[in-house]
Amino acid sequence: FEDETVKDSPLRRLSMKVELEGDYAAIRRFLYDVETSDAFLVIRTVSLSQAVRQQQTAALQLSLEMATYYRPGGGQ
Repeated sequence: FEDETVKDSPLRRLSMKVELEGDYAAIRRFLYDVETSDAFLVIRTVSLSQAVRQQQTAALQLSLEMATYYRPGGGQ
């Protein structure tokens, strides 16, 4: 996680990097759930590649940078 001040704004940005692994259907479902969530989340970057494994599988690796914005002090 990274918490930083947003330039020329009273808001702060809380960013995080996430790496997940799964099949195409699971990754697609996860992205859909993030996009349709009631939580205010912004997907800043997305990277999708084949997972590096010893076994022959159809696993994919998803790398995301996500952020949310908030007002310090409880949103007053």
